[in-house]
Amino acid sequence: MAKKFSFADHTVKRAISLDLPTKDTEQIIKTLQKYPVSCFDIECDTLLNFPTQSQLIPDSMLRLGVYPGDETLTGFAEFKKIRINWKHGRGNNLDPLYKAAKSATKSELYLAIQNAQTLDLNEFETYFEWARQAHAEGIIYCSDGAEDVTGLYERLSKLVKNAPCAVEFEGQNTLGLATAQALSALKAGVERVSASAAGAGGLTPFEEVLMAAKYLWLYEFSQGKELAGDFQLISTLAGVKIPRNKALIGPDVFAHESGIHVDGIIKDPSIYEVIRPEDVGLKRKLVIGKHSGTASLKIRALQWGFQLTNGEAACLLELVRELAQEQKGPLSDHQLIDLFASQYVKGRRL
Repeated sequence: MAKKFSFADHTVKRAISLDLPTKDTEQIIKTLQKYPVSCFDIECDTLLNFPTQSQLIPDSMLRLGVYPGDETLTGFAEFKKIRINWKHGRGNNLDPLYKAAKSATKSELYLAIQNAQTLDLNEFETYFEWARQAHAEGIIYCSDGAEDVTGLYERLSKLVKNAPCAVEFEGQNTLGLATAQALSALKAGVERVSASAAGAGGLTPFEEVLMAAKYLWLYEFSQGKELAGDFQLISTLAGVKIPRNKALIGPDVFAHESGIHVDGIIKDPSIYEVIRPEDVGLKRKLVIGKHSGTASLKIRALQWGFQLTNGEAACLLELVRELAQEQKGPLSDHQLIDLFASQYVKGRRL
């Protein structure tokens, strides 16, 4: 694995394209800069359509995406970082790539091969030669997300070894494998992966890679306990709806309802929680519903200063399950308190 790694962020380009209020875009950028983001990718047309918003990105961190042959390339040749988007095809004429490189001699150049998964390994040599002549900083391996994780690791390991420049990885979350593929890329020696907050736009979820690296490889960053709050804020501002059970940052991701499940959590949280809720700034929740057991009820009762016997918990559980089944969902705290009140007065059954 690379000794250090960083992210090419794609969240901000989404925020800019939505024409969010300036203060919201500024807040997203400021929050992301707390984390290991080394550049913000933004496409040429986004920059043209929203120039004021785009200027919020620090010059040193903006990487502009262009296409070879694009008539606007000459006008943007002074940008510090340029990402040339390219689709490989059999028998491709690379003249447009060489021409693009000559148009941007003062910029850090990156070549994003948008269908890199279709290339044979020996076909990359053509692009390696371009990188040598263009003095490119990096080649971005863009995947459609359907690659086998082990096979991807082997391919990227060889590319990292043979490339004359840095190799980056950008994967789509087509099959829900983006996080695993990004981790595979990092293990292969890639030092930068593309990602977005909560996986916005179908990319790798930023926060999942960050926390997985922390637990798998002891990668250190100081903002762990702020992670859920930060990425919930970013997602809300960027118009990304977070599923309630979204890994690490969903409001119910650490909620437990099943009786056996809760019993295990009480005895040893690590059985079900590889990452602890407090490590990302969340709290564990015990949900009371049709799948709950007496253990859950007794714990919740204790939280309210009331101790249930096994028999009392069993009787109450029947009522809980009936109500949960009727409303097709778990009980709220208010409903549970009302249920307690209807059955007990000063600790004794009515």
